[in-house]
Amino acid sequence: NYSVIILRIHGGKATYRTSSGEVRKINGLFTGVLWNDKYRGLKNSWLATDAVPYGSNKTYLAVLPRFFLEELKGRFSRNSVMVVASCYALYTTDIADALASKGLKMFIGWEGPITLKHMDLALKKLIEKVFIENKPWDKAVIEVNRELGPDPLHKEYMKIIIYG
Repeated sequence: NYSVIILRIHGGKATYRTSSGEVRKINGLFTGVLWNDKYRGLKNSWLATDAVPYGSNKTYLAVLPRFFLEELKGRFSRNSVMVVASCYALYTTDIADALASKGLKMFIGWEGPITLKHMDLALKKLIEKVFIENKPWDKAVIEVNRELGPDPLHKEYMKIIIYG
């Protein structure tokens, strides 16, 4: 029954080659669960993978787009919004599209890498604009991007996808 979900997590990306030789992109979202071989079945089914965040030496379970399609039960509430404050949340739209198939209306995140300082400031401003200034999410994203500009190191802007 949540209408707003905010995740501040690590995100990751990869490219891989299919058996036919096609190169594809994929992104995933880290959980706080340390990787264990008992998750190998999830990896073999392309639901999750083992992943190491930048600057860490620990391996975590990261969920992939297919996880949201096959394992997420129920539906999002009407006009629901998910803000994923992480790198690579929109490296592909596959996670956002999977969530939209479950009723999510809006997905907000970054396509590439983002510095923590910029991400946290953008997230703070976004929340203020929506919940204090009563701006709609799409207008708030535009205003945050205009006020802050791109991430100073990676030149990334916050992006929003609005589904039918």
